[in-house]
Amino acid sequence: MHKILLLLLAIIAIFSINTPLTSAFTCPFEFPECLSVGSSCEVMSPSQRCANSFCYASNGTNMNGTCTPFVPENGNCSSLWGCNPGLTCINDLCVQAYYGQYNDSCSESYQCSYGLECLNAKCVLPVGQQCNDVPSSQGCPFGTFCNVTVCSPQLAFNDDCTLTPNACPLGSSCTINNNNTSTSTCQPFFSQQSAGQYCSYGPKSLLQLTTCDISKGLYCGEGGVCAQLPTPTPVTTSCTNDTGCNNMFEICDCLSRDNGTCISPYPTHWNQCKSATVSYYNCLRTNQCNPNTLNSDNLNSCSASKCGVEYCQLVNSCTNEIDLTWSCPMANPINTIVCPRQSESSESSSSSSSSQSSSSGEEEEEMICSITRGKLKVTYNGDSFINCTSQGQSICSSPGIFQCQGATQTSTTICLAAHQITCTATQQVTCRVGGMSCSLSQDGSLSVLPNSQIIEPLSNNLFSIGQQPSSSSSSSHKLLPTITIFILSFIISTLCLSFK
Repeated sequence: MHKILLLLLAIIAIFSINTPLTSAFTCPFEFPECLSVGSSCEVMSPSQRCANSFCYASNGTNMNGTCTPFVPENGNCSSLWGCNPGLTCINDLCVQAYYGQYNDSCSESYQCSYGLECLNAKCVLPVGQQCNDVPSSQGCPFGTFCNVTVCSPQLAFNDDCTLTPNACPLGSSCTINNNNTSTSTCQPFFSQQSAGQYCSYGPKSLLQLTTCDISKGLYCGEGGVCAQLPTPTPVTTSCTNDTGCNNMFEICDCLSRDNGTCISPYPTHWNQCKSATVSYYNCLRTNQCNPNTLNSDNLNSCSASKCGVEYCQLVNSCTNEIDLTWSCPMANPINTIVCPRQSESSESSSSSSSSQSSSSGEEEEEMICSITRGKLKVTYNGDSFINCTSQGQSICSSPGIFQCQGATQTSTTICLAAHQITCTATQQVTCRVGGMSCSLSQDGSLSVLPNSQIIEPLSNNLFSIGQQPSSSSSSSHKLLPTITIFILSFIISTLCLSFK
């Protein structure tokens, strides 16, 4: 069962801000037919979908095909559509590709982003190639930009960028000065506080990535000046398609009814979106990650592996979703950042049995670790991700979602999950959350690491981290507050990362 998003972030990322949103929905909306593996299908048909497979036509000119299982990682392929999502067919093999930024470690050139190649185990420009041959300054080290043909240091916030508009640092955009329109400076996102001020867009023209302060209801409108977001269409207004909506940022939602309602893919609390966006770009700068690598969603990429939590916070804070149950399974992308939606987190939290209450009625944050049949099970009733690192061959999973796997004895695999995760590994598993941690060692023993809160051992190899040990009292130890992570994303609730 899957939740269908109102609008995928990938779609949001490519539309022009001043072009009205459009959807494929016309009331009444009919779901595509869900076909099982082996069923006859029509290639690229909007009225059909192959469950956990793709429609393959052996004759490339024939649109009639068969629902065929995806080719797994390192499997043989001969079609761009044959590999499991998250993989690319290169040299007749389905592989994880194009995630490495400049100077990242590599063993094959296809691991490097477009335009780079693997030389001496590093992603670099090919010998003799200039940086202007590579898009988005990917051919330059972090903190530099491609200045005609050579890499030069980036500008700082508020520096003059009139002659070098592509030299501004992450989190800013080259914008016309309000007091001197013949010059431009690198202005941070959200720095313009009033309607009518000049503005510019950040990468991908996302609605919130402009120099206008979105928390004040401003966006970068026509003519490159800040304007107030349009007034939402009244909820009493019915629509049959998008033209029935008064707001250019709305679409007609008629997925579950004959007459639709105008709704927006954007949130109502823009201050949270602003805060999440700032946190994400701060993380990118701190870790020197380029978010513009060709496959930045792959969990081997710098931005996904080091700023995945902040990215997911941005996704959940800056987009809305339609809660809609549909029974056609969709293949999960291999080793790709997939953020659990906030609604999924709330549902999981409400069914958690590990929560405890204090005498004041407030819920205490508690991490519970147990060993069952050689597997480490961790539950947590707070809002933060459980972060588990496994060494060697490993499998981690959360209820109802796909598994993170470490394929070899030298693999290091990182999985993030909301509220519950179960892991096993040939060497060691360590899980952390909210300043607490526990570990399953190679000999099968459970231990608590030094950075944990006070613990009290329970029966059956069970430890409850965060409880006050006492022979006469079972009262819980009050934990220090943790930063709430708005848990997010498109379909499932685990992130996994594997290094080999």
